[in-house]
Amino acid sequence: MPTLLQNIKKMLTVLFILLLSFFMICFINIQAVLAADPTETSTSTFTNTPAPCIMKVKG
Repeated sequence: MPTLLQNIKKMLTVLFILLLSFFMICFINIQAVLAADPTETSTSTFTNTPAPCIMKVKG
């Protein structure tokens, strides 16, 4: 039984790290889009970059 609990803890920590890195990538993408000049960036680049992150977070 203790080994099973240890395995679950390991899986949870790995999942947590993956989620953390995912959020960091999302945040950097959104920051890059917001920092970019609105006249230069088209709406397509704006919807392509952060939208998948937001959808995954909500879903």
